[in-house]
Amino acid sequence: MADVEFAFSAPAPESASISTFSPLAMGLALGLLAAVVGGRPALAADLENGFASAAPIAPASSASAHWNYILPQSWQTAYPACASTSQSPINIDTTAISGTAGSSNLYSLSSYTPAAALSVRNTGHGLQVDASPAGALGSLSLSGVTYNVLQFHLHFPSEHTVDGAPMLGEMHIVHQKSGSTGLNDLLVVGVFFQAGTDHPLLTQMGLPSGAPTTSAETMPITGAAISLADMFQGQLQGSFYHYEGSLTTPPCSETVKWFVLENTATASYAQAKAFMATQGATDNSRPVQLRNGRPLVKGVTSVTGMNISADLVECASPVA
Repeated sequence: MADVEFAFSAPAPESASISTFSPLAMGLALGLLAAVVGGRPALAADLENGFASAAPIAPASSASAHWNYILPQSWQTAYPACASTSQSPINIDTTAISGTAGSSNLYSLSSYTPAAALSVRNTGHGLQVDASPAGALGSLSLSGVTYNVLQFHLHFPSEHTVDGAPMLGEMHIVHQKSGSTGLNDLLVVGVFFQAGTDHPLLTQMGLPSGAPTTSAETMPITGAAISLADMFQGQLQGSFYHYEGSLTTPPCSETVKWFVLENTATASYAQAKAFMATQGATDNSRPVQLRNGRPLVKGVTSVTGMNISADLVECASPVA
């Protein structure tokens, strides 16, 4: 099969403030604020300036400096990488796509397997479900390289924004290249939630009722075995946005290949409100970061799908 070809264009100039929200997105954001937020009045101003949600991909170790979301801009004091130039999350500017990846989707590249006997854990920064052992939830295969699922976790409101507008929420499915350790060689698939009906996976995680409410508390997940392929088939079969970035929490390591899915799932305001309650009625948000010339590639859906060439994985190195 021939390699996928890319046509790159120069990224549009960036500024520290993100473009204004669409009326629908603003309505969703303000609706969430009105229904949820009682503990952080500054969140409204944050959203108006393009702030997005972020939950931990990997908690800071006990030997690391304590951090929180009161002033994310201060993380760089103890974690210098947080001030680097390839940070996440970003605003996905659909008018400034650097190139396309032809016809491709992640569903055709996934080998997600159903897993039972899992638990949801309150990390102190969000709710997380760990794959035990690593890979129990399956994997993705890109250019012949296997990335095993390590865990998934939630963000309300969303971490990434699209054309300056946040979504109701976002889930991150965290993978790691087989054989790698620590925070090296990570791949994260982001799934957006828009306001609508309860999402069944979030229901199994105890939202809106039953989720662990204190740090380090866990809750066994009951019901059917969790299959990421079944839960998010429609999203995985759609288009995605790909760029290279970082962890969205300290230590902010720039070791992440991001694939943010274009098709959205739904979650209810009740589920969002319950999640925020587990975090002390506040958000777990980091401001969006500048792209700084990084390519943003869009993968376009086809009926059959195709493998993503090595070009797609490697195309997101910074450009001059």
